[in-house]
Amino acid sequence: MTKRNRQDWMLSAAVLALLFGRYVVSQLLSSRIKDAENPKRLSAENSMVIEASSGNRYHIVREGSDQLPPLVLIHGLNSDLQQWFYQRRFFEGKYHLVLIDLPGHGNSGPASDLSVDTLSRDLKELLGFLKMEDYVLWGHSMGGSVILKYCKENRNDTLLHAIIIQQSPYTNALKTCFGSSFLYPLQKPVLAPALRMAKKYSRLIWLFNIVAYLTGLHALFFRYVFFTGRQSAAQLLFLSRISLGCPPHITAEGLLELFKFEVDASAIRDVPALIVGAKDDRLVRPDASKALSEKIAGSELKLLSGGHQNLLEKNSELNEAVSEFLGTIN
Repeated sequence: MTKRNRQDWMLSAAVLALLFGRYVVSQLLSSRIKDAENPKRLSAENSMVIEASSGNRYHIVREGSDQLPPLVLIHGLNSDLQQWFYQRRFFEGKYHLVLIDLPGHGNSGPASDLSVDTLSRDLKELLGFLKMEDYVLWGHSMGGSVILKYCKENRNDTLLHAIIIQQSPYTNALKTCFGSSFLYPLQKPVLAPALRMAKKYSRLIWLFNIVAYLTGLHALFFRYVFFTGRQSAAQLLFLSRISLGCPPHITAEGLLELFKFEVDASAIRDVPALIVGAKDDRLVRPDASKALSEKIAGSELKLLSGGHQNLLEKNSELNEAVSEFLGTIN
């Protein structure tokens, strides 16, 4: 093979990787068992953007009759409200769904302040604006942390009916993840400076993320961080595509804020609470979910199968567990 032929071959391989790499990688890393329906982005007829006094803007989607019981869903860091695809399908017609894009995520626009304290104060404003009663708050990952802080600071909220905290840290996120004994000591000397650098060079990292998404490197990362291998290729690509929409500086800032997060969960008022953990979650270990449940008096603990994104990977098991809990409190 001549030098020119080798160059042509390498160029062709690079083009093929950019065009089809994500499809090949996602198929190789995923289960052949297909879900009843592949996740996809859902449009919304009733949506709005609300600006809180903090300067944060929130994109909110409302689905279903407002005569139905309100169920408010808040996603985690580096995601958006589209992650609730299977929950929207399962609970439609049963609840008035209110889905919130966190600042800097989805269609919310730029973020002013991503601290959990500020997000929880914003949540109080949003709930007041929406004028709902007997609502259930369901948060995944960072979304659950926001709800924990909200409950701690609003113990006299008589309109709150119940909370669902799914795979959410209640303290420094490095203390509740897999490998915490190794990662936590690296927070100040390595991880925090690296995240501040990521904020500075966000556009460059964003370009890298595009290439990583197209070639399948994103899928490889998400498979081993968020899933367990039992996800479908469509679910893996779906999450990878959602994350691409979150700017790197937002992800970096969110992680820095989660490093500082701490809430006294034992001070949360007596409200029906479901704590959901996952047996193979690498970001919020199952023992962390168990510890949170023990701190909240009277809470119910469900340890389900799957990883951090079991709302996609094990959506049926999760939806049934939540439905059962909601049935006991309604």
